Amino acid sequence: PPPTGCLASGISFTNSSLGGDDFIWHFGDGTLSTDENPVHIYNNFGNYIVTLIIKNSFSCNKIDSINYPITISTSPTAFYTYSPSPPKVNIPVTFINKSTGAVNYIWTFGDGDTIKTNNINQNISHLYTQTQTFHTCLQVFNMFGCTDTFCRDIAARINPLFDVPNAVSPDGINKKIFVKGFGIKKISWNIYNRWGLLMFTTNDINEGWDGKYKGEIQPQDVYHYTLLVEFYNDKKETKTGDITLLR
Repeated sequence: PPPTGCLASGISFTNSSLGGDDFIWHFGDGTLSTDENPVHIYNNFGNYIVTLIIKNSFSCNKIDSINYPITISTSPTAFYTYSPSPPKVNIPVTFINKSTGAVNYIWTFGDGDTIKTNNINQNISHLYTQTQTFHTCLQVFNMFGCTDTFCRDIAARINPLFDVPNAVSPDGINKKIFVKGFGIKKISWNIYNRWGLLMFTTNDINEGWDGKYKGEIQPQDVYHYTLLVEFYNDKKETKTGDITLLR
């Protein structure tokens, strides 16, 4: 099949001819260029025949030409809405894809997170970690690589808080216990048994305790923890408490 370009985008033509010093490009849409390596913008989609005519003024003005088919594709249109609008405190923002003519999508949320997908029907849920206005964008691509981008600013609202469940049951439903909360930047969490032996420690909010120590599930008992939480607004809070391990 002929190569494909994108509507209203500059198409670069590379002249690989030998022995010519005078060039005429006919782009098939009624326009021409005498540049050696022109860039042309098509304003209508469709199939075109590009013709390059070359002349060598040093060899009796010999002329040669070549025809080159090209297909210009329509560009996709990027668009999305979001809910709730306006965003609510500590509620994830759901992005609803309403793009047309695209097959691949790149979401950027303005906070460093990015998601790539090829599913237009996939509503994307994103939880921000701090109260701030974020510049969000959706870049879309059609099957020929033509692209479009739509952006909008979203004012996220986060109330920093945290909590720790009071029980873990490795053999039941709560197989792991995590620090839960909103707006948390980092943690320092230590869990001890009744004799003060450190059972578990982490600085990662996504890492939870499964009731094990050195790979072995510990006895049913009450375990003590200390927790330091630092939020994205630079505030810090500490908490101590108990976790009951159920078996």
